[in-house]
Amino acid sequence: MKQTDLLEAFQHTAFVIKTQQQLIKDFNLAGIELNGVHVEDAMSYDSLLTSIKTPVEHCFQHDFAGLTNLFYILDLPQSLVDTQLTDEHPAEKLAELILARAAFKVFLKQKFSGE
Repeated sequence: MKQTDLLEAFQHTAFVIKTQQQLIKDFNLAGIELNGVHVEDAMSYDSLLTSIKTPVEHCFQHDFAGLTNLFYILDLPQSLVDTQLTDEHPAEKLAELILARAAFKVFLKQKFSGE
């Protein structure tokens, strides 16, 4: 899913809410608290990124194993994660990857379930 496709999909409230649900589910499975993300109201793309970035930064410093577990749950390729870890602002780049992957999971579910 390209960045432009993702931003276009974020124009649809139902897609955003399903992505938020997916994020909450994945973070819970990894044992990471995702504050500020709720399923009642659709959030903007930037707000979601900010909400993801905060726990990623915390885990980056204090619970890297939990973060690694989240990458596994999201099925993020190790090579892609490694590339982002060398960035000047890794938490920001990782938050973008996490959001894109959660949105892609929602996209695939919708596409193959006929929603």
